[in-house]
Amino acid sequence: MTVEEKKIAVIEVERGHNKPYAVNEVANIDGRKAKIKLYYNRHGSTTREITDRDEIQRLFQASGKLHYEITPVAGATISDLDATALAEYLQNFRRLEVSTFDEPALHRLMENLNLLTRTDTGLRPTVAGLLLFGKNRVTRWLPQNGVDCVKIRGRDLGQGTEDVKFFERQVFANLEDALAFIYRYNTHSFVIEGVRRVDQFDYPEKALRECLVNALVHRDYTISGSHVRVHLFEDRIEVPQPGPHSQFAHAGQNQARHDLSSQPGAHAVFLCRASFRTSRPRHSNDFSRDERERRPEPVFEDLGEKLKITLYKRAGDSRHETA
Repeated sequence: MTVEEKKIAVIEVERGHNKPYAVNEVANIDGRKAKIKLYYNRHGSTTREITDRDEIQRLFQASGKLHYEITPVAGATISDLDATALAEYLQNFRRLEVSTFDEPALHRLMENLNLLTRTDTGLRPTVAGLLLFGKNRVTRWLPQNGVDCVKIRGRDLGQGTEDVKFFERQVFANLEDALAFIYRYNTHSFVIEGVRRVDQFDYPEKALRECLVNALVHRDYTISGSHVRVHLFEDRIEVPQPGPHSQFAHAGQNQARHDLSSQPGAHAVFLCRASFRTSRPRHSNDFSRDERERRPEPVFEDLGEKLKITLYKRAGDSRHETA
């Protein structure tokens, strides 16, 4: 094509199907030449070599060649899964009675749900299995499975903390523990509309729950040692979660999925047990007209390797405060 009397070549390169691609290099290792593969990532106009193991692992996950959630967890055994919680799930959401299964049949069912996987040493819990049905301190096996809740004294992290709690059980227990922490500081009040009393909270309970559900199900579990954080400020709640959210991918970008929603079986279990859809938290259209007028919109910030959701406190008025 010609633009302003200049010939311009337009080259279209189709998206490849064998990602990630590597560059073959020859390196000197212990005095001997050896072929190695180097992986690179493009950031704007710069190209950098990827040397971090977790980042390389995420590249393979993005290609569909590796599914982190169904990998076995070293050192964990079937006894580290909560049989009671599993039985309740099967009965309440699958209409299945565990007592009707013999052990091999139950194990096959758990394999189909991606809660167990076969290894050279026998059946092992998967990452998803421990996240969904792990007993006691799941962080023994998965250090990244944690929720840090911090109550800040003012409107800035530098103003010190009032209360700090760290929750490290399976995701459903962490969800309820984190909500209980928030509810201690979620002031309850009411207004009188005509002859009717209308109860209100600084932060709507439904929005809080959905925000935390999203953080737990959509966070990137391949980022070791990283936790979901809940920061309660004087005027807002911030929930930073590790890994970019798929809803914030740029148009045409092949967004990697390293969360529980990337595995249909595990995701279905999560949805049933959480009893809540995993979409974005409620926007102001879900509040009453009075709430919409007094509450700023939630803010969603894509910070590269982190997504942060901010819920703002309802503006003060002549409400009646309750204990």
